[in-house]
Amino acid sequence: MLKNLLVGLGIAGAVAVLGLVLAARSAAAPPFEVEPRATEAERLQSFDLWLAELHQDNKFNGGVLIAREGEPLLMKSYGFADASAERPLAEDSAFRLASVSKQFTATAILLLVQDQALRLDVPVATYLEGFPYPDVTITHLLQQTSGIPDVYLTRAEKEKEHLGDVLRVQDVPKLLIEDPPEPFAAPGAVYAYSNTNYVTLAALVEVASGLSFEEFTTQRIFQPLGMKDSRVWNLVSEVPFPNRVRDFQQRGRKRKPLDPTWIDGVAGDGAVHTSLRDLLRWDAFWRQNDDSPRILSPELLAAAQEPPTLTDGSSSTYAFGLEVLEDRIEHSGGWLGARTYFARYPADGTCIAILDNSASETTGAVLAAARKALRGPEAGS
Repeated sequence: MLKNLLVGLGIAGAVAVLGLVLAARSAAAPPFEVEPRATEAERLQSFDLWLAELHQDNKFNGGVLIAREGEPLLMKSYGFADASAERPLAEDSAFRLASVSKQFTATAILLLVQDQALRLDVPVATYLEGFPYPDVTITHLLQQTSGIPDVYLTRAEKEKEHLGDVLRVQDVPKLLIEDPPEPFAAPGAVYAYSNTNYVTLAALVEVASGLSFEEFTTQRIFQPLGMKDSRVWNLVSEVPFPNRVRDFQQRGRKRKPLDPTWIDGVAGDGAVHTSLRDLLRWDAFWRQNDDSPRILSPELLAAAQEPPTLTDGSSSTYAFGLEVLEDRIEHSGGWLGARTYFARYPADGTCIAILDNSASETTGAVLAAARKALRGPEAGS
């Protein structure tokens, strides 16, 4: 389970590592016990009560979704939308997804492929003038096999004086162009999780569409899918976002706001905010049910969920912004106060989402408990 929780964490998720590594093993959360003969409804009721107690003990602040075929079995929030503890979480509360955002970035790219504005097998340098890696394709970026070191945060800090008050999406490929880091592997040879890859993909979306990444995702993903609570938000956003949840760190009764810093003007590796009820619509998009608008062709949807084969013949589980495992397709994330997880189980149409905005150290325990609530005592890992 630890590997699955950490897949959403590159440099941009480093702040989350301690909490997520310890979460499943620590005694921070009381054990969630399931009676072997309990029905699904009884397990879910017990899980709800367990989450409420966890929140009362100041060990969880967020929302949990468990659904089957688009019908919520549990969709509930526990806690507050900011550190003041004066604004309760609501149905439309939009949480920072952190690296769970990457599947939205991949979808944006695929929409432009569908429009014939981009091609997956074409070098990135075809679209980003001066891009210093002539053999790296869009697919390599999507599958985290580009071989480009994940350096954008360290490079940005080094060049902060020249970059202005806010780091922007288009600054990231410029950092690579101006001082290219040496590749650590040939394209397609090695899987290595990288936020630099995904901010570069957001830059490609902006170049190919002529829109900001925020505008493109709103117009082509969130609005068509009816995801009314959702949008990309960063420090360059100008549209009001009243339902946005603020991040904080909770340790015992103390809450400390965790505000975005100058690097939070980028997107692609993160920056999507959404609610539990909108994640139901996102789940429906992947299941292609009758009620969900079909904005992508079945062929492109399938391609997004196909794990790559590396050049040595070995396999990677990382597809297009998604980790594809034997029984589920998932991603996790962590940045500022966000501790997030979203998984779909294609075999039976179920999904699990966990959204926390309090830098919780119990995210792993909540995930294990959610799996037990859905599948029984043996499903905690």
